[in-house]
Amino acid sequence: MVNAKAQKEDFELDSGLPDDFDAQISNATFGFKAEYQDGKVPLLLLELEGKEIEPTTVAFSIGADWKVTEGGHRVEHPRGKKRFVATSMIGRLIERIVKQMEVPLWERGYPTDADIWTGLAFHWKREEVTFGKGILEEKGGKTTHLMPTDFLSAYATGETANNIARDMEAKLAALAKTSPDSSSFAKAALKVPGVAANTTLINSILDDSSKGYYALHKG
Repeated sequence: MVNAKAQKEDFELDSGLPDDFDAQISNATFGFKAEYQDGKVPLLLLELEGKEIEPTTVAFSIGADWKVTEGGHRVEHPRGKKRFVATSMIGRLIERIVKQMEVPLWERGYPTDADIWTGLAFHWKREEVTFGKGILEEKGGKTTHLMPTDFLSAYATGETANNIARDMEAKLAALAKTSPDSSSFAKAALKVPGVAANTTLINSILDDSSKGYYALHKG
């Protein structure tokens, strides 16, 4: 039986690649993939887990001269460089998350540390990426790549969720002890990652009475 309501777009095909989903970075390392530069050039490898997808790993190029150290937890440059090139995929990732989303990655460590990414969650979408001259010329200098589009501060599960909660609590408690008054504490506390997604916690932070967060934790 012919379905008269079907449209031409119903017959478009899917690439089969993960796209348009929420996922948390369950693990992050610097390492290699055999299919990328014959497995000789390091990448940032982010392992993603989410309810809508099977566990998957997304790789971000970091440049050819970096050396992987500490079992993949860190990279170092032989000439002492500390910054990644803006046009590399890790450079685009940092630009997206730090500059556009304003996620304070610097509170977690240095860009050359892989562990700063573990536990963060985002909405991911496959985007077209354009490279400069000499890169992927056989594909017109373009490809598609999974990129984060929204920061999901409240998206966490299992032990990672517990770790994030403990980390947030430790930062808030430290702020309460060092802030001169409730107003100063509230101003700083509301900027702590994860707080904005917890309405009950926000109310406690803004409560300047003897039952508020500051009064109970200032010591």
